[in-house]
Amino acid sequence: MNMQKTYVSANELLLDSFTLAKQVKDSGYEPTALIVPWRGGMPVGICMHEYFHTQGVTLKSTVIKTSAYSGIDKRSDVTLAPFAPDFTEDDRLLIVDDVFDTGRTMKALKEELGRHCKDIRIATVFFKPSRNETELSPDYYLYATDEWIVFPHEVDGLTPEELEEKSPALARLFP
Repeated sequence: MNMQKTYVSANELLLDSFTLAKQVKDSGYEPTALIVPWRGGMPVGICMHEYFHTQGVTLKSTVIKTSAYSGIDKRSDVTLAPFAPDFTEDDRLLIVDDVFDTGRTMKALKEELGRHCKDIRIATVFFKPSRNETELSPDYYLYATDEWIVFPHEVDGLTPEELEEKSPALARLFP
């Protein structure tokens, strides 16, 4: 498959994550709880939590394992691992992720979380509007793109040439 890929460095994702947090804060929305999908949302969620903490805002955080991705342009049914809600119906939830692609994972999260709380918003660094299969869109995002985003931690599925393009130092670790 010959798809245009954008390689995001760790420093770019770090700065973008804090920028996204500032965008949320500047909007006047003050979440009381972060919902972070395991794995992709973790780096962004950590930065979001740190940013709000430095602004004097204490946030509850819940990590939820989700799965729907099984490779580039491959999808399976969305599943959410069981979790114990650490919030009330009066909380303001912010779902934080790295990319909003088809929207299927966000839709499943929002439907499940909506059983416990009504004020739910979505923040993501990247938004792919042309791939969105739902009626949802993120409330906050930095970039709209159609390109495939390769995040700093991602190596699975890359060819040796792509790994070299992403990071020659990293490529040397994968013979």
